[in-house]
Amino acid sequence: MVDAYLQQSLESDAGAEDTGVRLALYFARKAPTLKSGYDILSDPALTQVVNTVIGLPATSSATTNDALAARASLISRKVDFATFQDPAKVEAFARRFAAIWDAQNNTATDPILALFSNGQA
Repeated sequence: MVDAYLQQSLESDAGAEDTGVRLALYFARKAPTLKSGYDILSDPALTQVVNTVIGLPATSSATTNDALAARASLISRKVDFATFQDPAKVEAFARRFAAIWDAQNNTATDPILALFSNGQA
């Protein structure tokens, strides 16, 4: 119980600084429980993370059962849920999300230049 509280506190505190970090931490916590595209689609934060990584549009026209099933199937084809049992694979997925998120959302800095700066200003 204490560990769960500390993890959620870390996510909240990080989220106050950067939404992408909060989403990545949340994903890393939930990933081992994910088994299908429906598990992703049932959680808006997880949907945002997976959509970002696999390149699906943020908005979905999945308003019917058939459209929802098609989107869940697409996610299941693009995501290997079995790899989420490996903490290293979860971390790699979360890092990939964070990199894409930064490139798309952190316009105050130039993320491409940051990749090549090697920690130097």
